[in-house]
Amino acid sequence: MLRAGSIADLAVLILMTASGIYYYRKFASDKVVPIRRIGGLDTIDEAIGRATEMGRPVHFTTGFGGLVADTFAAFAVLDYVARQCARYNARLIVSNSQPVVHPITENIVKTAYTVEGRPDSFKPSNIRYLSDTQQAYVSGVWGIMEREKAAANIMMGYFFAESLLLAECGNRVGAFQVAGTASAAAPVFCGRLRLHPGRRGTVRRRCLSDSGPGEDRRSHGPGYSQTPRHRAHRFGCGDVHRRLDIPVRAL
Repeated sequence: MLRAGSIADLAVLILMTASGIYYYRKFASDKVVPIRRIGGLDTIDEAIGRATEMGRPVHFTTGFGGLVADTFAAFAVLDYVARQCARYNARLIVSNSQPVVHPITENIVKTAYTVEGRPDSFKPSNIRYLSDTQQAYVSGVWGIMEREKAAANIMMGYFFAESLLLAECGNRVGAFQVAGTASAAAPVFCGRLRLHPGRRGTVRRRCLSDSGPGEDRRSHGPGYSQTPRHRAHRFGCGDVHRRLDIPVRAL
Protein backbone atom coordinates (compact mmCIF):
# COMPACT_ATOMS: atom_id res chain seq x y z
CA MET A 1 0.00 0.00 0.00
CA LEU A 2 1.37 3.39 -1.01
CA ARG A 3 1.87 6.07 1.59
CA ALA A 4 0.32 9.48 1.08
CA GLY A 5 2.52 11.73 -1.04
CA SER A 6 4.56 8.87 -2.50
CA ILE A 7 2.60 8.49 -5.74
CA ALA A 8 4.54 11.29 -7.45
CA ASP A 9 7.86 9.73 -6.45
CA LEU A 10 6.72 6.37 -7.79
CA ALA A 11 5.64 7.97 -11.05
CA VAL A 12 9.05 9.67 -11.46
CA LEU A 13 10.83 6.39 -10.73
CA ILE A 14 8.76 4.53 -13.32
CA LEU A 15 9.31 7.32 -15.84
CA MET A 16 13.08 7.32 -15.37
CA THR A 17 13.29 3.53 -15.61
CA ALA A 18 11.11 3.34 -18.70
CA SER A 19 12.89 6.19 -20.46
CA GLY A 20 16.30 4.68 -19.66
CA ILE A 21 15.30 1.30 -21.15
CA TYR A 22 13.70 2.94 -24.19
CA TYR A 23 16.65 5.16 -25.02
CA TYR A 24 19.16 2.39 -24.34
CA ARG A 25 17.48 0.27 -26.99
CA LYS A 26 17.05 3.21 -29.35
CA PHE A 27 20.70 4.25 -29.21
CA ALA A 28 22.10 0.71 -29.20
CA SER A 29 22.59 1.04 -32.95
CA ASP A 30 25.53 2.78 -34.60
CA LYS A 31 23.55 5.99 -34.90
CA VAL A 32 25.56 8.96 -33.63
CA VAL A 33 23.52 11.23 -31.42
CA PRO A 34 24.44 14.93 -31.67
CA ILE A 35 25.40 16.41 -28.32
CA ARG A 36 26.10 20.10 -27.90
CA ARG A 37 29.82 20.56 -27.56
CA ILE A 38 31.31 22.58 -24.73
CA GLY A 39 33.86 25.07 -26.01
CA GLY A 40 36.55 24.13 -23.53
CA LEU A 41 36.51 20.50 -24.63
CA ASP A 42 37.25 21.43 -28.22
CA THR A 43 40.60 22.83 -27.11
CA ILE A 44 41.81 19.45 -25.83
CA ASP A 45 42.98 18.46 -29.32
CA GLU A 46 44.82 21.76 -29.55
CA ALA A 47 46.49 21.12 -26.19
CA ILE A 48 47.61 17.61 -27.22
CA GLY A 49 48.84 18.90 -30.57
CA ARG A 50 50.88 21.60 -28.83
CA ALA A 51 52.47 19.03 -26.52
CA THR A 52 53.30 16.80 -29.49
CA GLU A 53 54.97 19.65 -31.37
CA MET A 54 57.00 20.65 -28.32
CA GLY A 55 58.02 17.09 -27.48
CA ARG A 56 56.75 17.51 -23.93
CA PRO A 57 54.20 15.39 -22.04
CA VAL A 58 50.49 15.86 -21.42
CA HIS A 59 49.44 15.82 -17.75
CA PHE A 60 45.96 14.63 -16.75
CA THR A 61 44.42 14.49 -13.28
CA THR A 62 40.93 13.53 -12.08
CA GLY A 63 40.96 15.71 -8.99
CA PHE A 64 40.34 14.97 -5.35
CA GLY A 65 36.74 13.76 -5.31
CA GLY A 66 37.02 9.99 -5.53
CA LEU A 67 34.36 7.99 -7.37
CA VAL A 68 31.76 10.71 -7.86
CA ALA A 69 29.78 11.75 -10.97
CA ASP A 70 32.45 14.21 -12.10
CA THR A 71 35.14 11.53 -11.93
CA PHE A 72 33.14 9.10 -14.03
CA ALA A 73 32.66 11.82 -16.65
CA ALA A 74 36.42 12.46 -16.47
CA PHE A 75 37.07 8.78 -17.25
CA ALA A 76 35.41 9.22 -20.66
CA VAL A 77 37.55 12.29 -21.35
CA LEU A 78 40.67 10.43 -20.22
CA ASP A 79 39.89 7.63 -22.67
CA TYR A 80 39.73 10.19 -25.49
CA VAL A 81 42.91 11.96 -24.37
CA ALA A 82 44.78 8.65 -24.06
CA ARG A 83 43.74 7.61 -27.57
CA GLN A 84 44.84 10.92 -29.03
CA CYS A 85 48.17 10.74 -27.21
CA ALA A 86 48.71 7.19 -28.44
CA ARG A 87 47.79 8.22 -31.99
CA TYR A 88 50.22 11.13 -32.05
CA ASN A 89 52.87 9.43 -29.92
CA ALA A 90 52.61 12.05 -27.17
CA ARG A 91 53.59 11.02 -23.66
CA LEU A 92 50.68 11.01 -21.20
CA ILE A 93 51.14 11.28 -17.42
CA VAL A 94 48.12 10.67 -15.17
CA SER A 95 48.25 11.62 -11.49
CA ASN A 96 45.71 10.26 -9.01
CA SER A 97 44.81 11.28 -5.49
CA GLN A 98 42.51 8.37 -4.59
CA PRO A 99 43.61 4.71 -4.40
CA VAL A 100 40.32 3.46 -5.85
CA VAL A 101 40.68 5.71 -8.91
CA HIS A 102 44.26 4.70 -9.70
CA PRO A 103 43.67 1.18 -11.15
CA ILE A 104 40.72 2.46 -13.18
CA THR A 105 42.76 5.18 -14.87
CA GLU A 106 45.59 2.73 -15.50
CA ASN A 107 43.20 0.31 -17.21
CA ILE A 108 41.63 3.10 -19.28
CA VAL A 109 44.97 4.32 -20.59
CA LYS A 110 46.28 0.80 -21.23
CA THR A 111 43.15 -0.11 -23.18
CA ALA A 112 43.31 3.11 -25.20
CA TYR A 113 46.90 2.45 -26.25
CA THR A 114 46.02 -1.13 -27.18
CA VAL A 115 43.03 -0.04 -29.26
CA GLU A 116 45.22 2.45 -31.13
CA GLY A 117 47.73 -0.30 -31.92
CA ARG A 118 50.48 1.00 -29.62
CA PRO A 119 50.47 -1.36 -26.61
CA ASP A 120 54.26 -1.14 -26.33
CA SER A 121 54.07 2.63 -25.84
CA PHE A 122 52.04 2.25 -22.65
CA LYS A 123 54.17 2.63 -19.53
CA PRO A 124 52.54 1.87 -16.15
CA SER A 125 55.04 4.22 -14.50
CA ASN A 126 53.27 7.15 -16.18
CA ILE A 127 50.08 6.39 -14.21
CA ARG A 128 50.96 7.63 -10.74
CA TYR A 129 49.21 7.44 -7.40
CA LEU A 130 50.33 10.34 -5.23
CA SER A 131 48.39 10.71 -1.97
CA ASP A 132 44.86 10.97 -0.61
CA THR A 133 46.00 13.92 1.52
CA GLN A 134 45.20 17.16 -0.26
CA GLN A 135 48.46 19.04 0.19
CA ALA A 136 50.60 15.96 -0.44
CA TYR A 137 48.65 15.35 -3.65
CA VAL A 138 49.23 18.96 -4.75
CA SER A 139 52.93 18.72 -3.93
CA GLY A 140 53.19 15.55 -5.99
CA VAL A 141 51.55 17.17 -9.00
CA TRP A 142 53.83 20.21 -8.64
CA GLY A 143 56.85 17.93 -8.68
CA ILE A 144 55.66 16.13 -11.81
CA MET A 145 54.84 19.34 -13.65
CA GLU A 146 58.13 21.01 -12.74
CA ARG A 147 60.32 18.01 -13.54
CA GLU A 148 58.57 16.94 -16.72
CA LYS A 149 57.77 20.46 -17.98
CA ALA A 150 54.34 19.36 -19.17
CA ALA A 151 53.10 21.24 -22.23
CA ALA A 152 49.44 20.55 -21.43
CA ASN A 153 47.61 20.27 -18.11
CA ILE A 154 44.12 18.74 -18.31
CA MET A 155 42.12 18.72 -15.08
CA MET A 156 38.80 16.88 -15.28
CA GLY A 157 36.89 15.70 -12.23
CA TYR A 158 35.89 17.03 -8.83
CA PHE A 159 38.16 19.73 -7.44
CA PHE A 160 38.33 21.85 -4.32
CA ALA A 161 40.79 24.59 -3.37
CA GLU A 162 43.67 22.57 -4.80
CA SER A 163 42.48 23.62 -8.26
CA LEU A 164 44.11 27.04 -7.75
CA LEU A 165 47.45 25.49 -6.79
CA LEU A 166 47.38 23.05 -9.69
CA ALA A 167 46.51 25.82 -12.13
CA GLU A 168 49.30 28.02 -10.78
CA CYS A 169 51.73 25.16 -11.26
CA GLY A 170 50.65 24.79 -14.87
CA ASN A 171 51.08 28.52 -15.27
CA ARG A 172 54.64 28.35 -13.95
CA VAL A 173 55.69 25.81 -16.57
CA GLY A 174 53.77 27.51 -19.38
CA ALA A 175 51.30 24.66 -19.92
CA PHE A 176 48.18 24.85 -22.07
CA GLN A 177 45.45 24.23 -19.49
CA VAL A 178 41.92 22.85 -19.79
CA ALA A 179 39.80 22.27 -16.68
CA GLY A 180 36.29 20.97 -16.03
CA THR A 181 34.37 20.45 -12.79
CA ALA A 182 30.89 20.73 -11.30
CA SER A 183 32.23 21.52 -7.86
CA ALA A 184 30.66 24.61 -6.33
CA ALA A 185 33.92 25.36 -4.54
CA ALA A 186 36.15 25.41 -7.61
CA PRO A 187 34.88 28.13 -10.01
CA VAL A 188 36.42 31.02 -8.10
CA PHE A 189 39.77 29.23 -8.22
CA CYS A 190 39.42 27.70 -11.65
CA GLY A 191 38.51 31.04 -13.19
CA ARG A 192 42.06 32.15 -12.56
CA LEU A 193 43.13 29.86 -15.39
CA ARG A 194 41.99 32.36 -18.00
CA LEU A 195 43.14 35.50 -16.22
CA HIS A 196 46.75 34.93 -15.31
CA PRO A 197 49.27 35.02 -18.19
CA GLY A 198 52.12 32.55 -18.23
CA ARG A 199 55.60 33.55 -17.20
CA ARG A 200 56.89 32.56 -20.63
CA GLY A 201 54.21 34.40 -22.56
CA THR A 202 50.45 34.26 -22.55
CA VAL A 203 49.24 30.68 -22.88
CA ARG A 204 45.67 29.98 -23.89
CA ARG A 205 43.52 28.42 -21.20
CA ARG A 206 39.93 27.30 -20.95
CA CYS A 207 37.95 26.55 -17.80
CA LEU A 208 34.68 24.61 -18.01
CA SER A 209 33.63 25.40 -14.45
CA ASP A 210 31.90 28.63 -15.51
CA SER A 211 30.59 27.44 -18.87
CA GLY A 212 27.10 26.39 -17.84
CA PRO A 213 24.95 24.42 -15.40
CA GLY A 214 26.48 21.58 -13.45
CA GLU A 215 24.63 18.98 -15.53
CA ASP A 216 26.18 20.41 -18.70
CA ARG A 217 29.61 20.10 -17.20
CA ARG A 218 28.99 16.47 -16.34
CA SER A 219 27.74 15.81 -19.86
CA HIS A 220 31.27 16.20 -21.24
CA GLY A 221 31.72 12.49 -20.53
CA PRO A 222 28.86 11.32 -22.77
CA GLY A 223 29.95 14.02 -25.21
CA TYR A 224 33.08 11.99 -25.93
CA SER A 225 31.62 8.56 -25.35
CA GLN A 226 29.02 7.31 -27.84
CA THR A 227 28.32 4.03 -26.04
CA PRO A 228 24.63 3.09 -25.60
CA ARG A 229 24.95 3.34 -21.83
CA HIS A 230 26.16 6.95 -21.88
CA ARG A 231 23.72 8.04 -24.55
CA ALA A 232 20.80 6.42 -22.73
CA HIS A 233 21.76 8.15 -19.51
CA ARG A 234 22.16 11.55 -21.17
CA PHE A 235 18.91 11.51 -23.19
CA GLY A 236 16.76 9.18 -21.13
CA CYS A 237 17.48 9.57 -17.44
CA GLY A 238 18.76 13.13 -17.91
CA ASP A 239 16.79 15.20 -20.42
CA VAL A 240 13.44 13.40 -20.18
CA HIS A 241 13.52 13.40 -16.41
CA ARG A 242 14.21 17.15 -16.23
CA ARG A 243 11.40 17.94 -18.66
CA LEU A 244 8.71 15.84 -17.00
CA ASP A 245 9.69 15.86 -13.33
CA ILE A 246 7.95 19.14 -12.43
CA PRO A 247 4.68 18.41 -14.28
CA VAL A 248 4.48 14.95 -12.73
CA ARG A 249 5.07 16.33 -9.25
CA ALA A 250 2.50 19.09 -9.85
CA LEU A 251 -0.12 16.44 -10.54
